[in-house]
Amino acid sequence: MSVPSIKTIKTRLRWLNKTHLGADLAAKVLREAMQFADTGKEGKTFAAYADTLPKRVLYESRLQYALRVMDSAAETYGVEYICSTHDTQYEERGLEYLNTGDTYTCTIIYNHDSDSWSALPWGNFVESRPSFYE
Repeated sequence: MSVPSIKTIKTRLRWLNKTHLGADLAAKVLREAMQFADTGKEGKTFAAYADTLPKRVLYESRLQYALRVMDSAAETYGVEYICSTHDTQYEERGLEYLNTGDTYTCTIIYNHDSDSWSALPWGNFVESRPSFYE
């Protein structure tokens, strides 16, 4: 699975420099969190930062946990989900993203349909496929 590089994350998410971690450390936590969601392997930076947060609960998937850690590191306003017209009660096909408070500010997006990560504004992403997202 494709995960944006630290350089891409820092370049696109310029607002990370305003976080308490700073752009370098925040970008590293974000990238390692994406890798953890994909592989289950914890990078050192991700593990050290995650240890400062409430522990992972039993019912929380790796993806949910990684997104929660990213939300904290990036100091965003929670994790949001955009439904796909192809969602079913058994399968999510939409997007999850870190809510920056602005539709057109670059953020981290997880696309359930393609099982991929992006660093883009979610508004542009949804507008590029209007019949796919609700």
